[in-house]
Amino acid sequence: MTRLVTQIAWDDQKNLGAAYNRAMGALKPGDWCCFLDHDAMFTSPGWRDQLQQAIDENPRAGLLAAYTNRIGRKTQLAPGCPQSHDLLEHATFGAELAARYGGAARDITADSPISGVVMAMSRDTWALIGGFRDGFFGVDNWAHRDVRSKGLRVMILPGLYVYHWYRADGVGHPGAPKAAA
Repeated sequence: MTRLVTQIAWDDQKNLGAAYNRAMGALKPGDWCCFLDHDAMFTSPGWRDQLQQAIDENPRAGLLAAYTNRIGRKTQLAPGCPQSHDLLEHATFGAELAARYGGAARDITADSPISGVVMAMSRDTWALIGGFRDGFFGVDNWAHRDVRSKGLRVMILPGLYVYHWYRADGVGHPGAPKAAA
């Protein structure tokens, strides 16, 4: 079985590409890394098994992504996802998707580039594309393009749903304005 590690990448200089590269460089050939944004969380306990199934069943996959709620990439917006900040509602929705789709994967290679709220890549793919590009914005988009340029597939898992805080409309965020008294 392929070794799969998870990582929330961070770089003090806001060079997300460099943080991804450090994580990938620590892996052994054949290993995979699943990157999760700092403001996202898995909604079902079987997320790891779903990723493992997608890896095992899709040998041409170079990059895996998940469905989520708040996101600009419409191909990753889960149809019918909750609009609230109620985590129980999101967990229930995620469990329903997981039960329906498991670790099935759909090819989105030709679609617009992914957003890396959740993205998984093998060390082998990382080496093939020459690593992640330096920078903060667009690193995930370039990963999609670079994987596609090497003839590998970018896949989304319709059963893998994450709650994405994404500024949460200013609700409860440490930098949010205080509510009027």
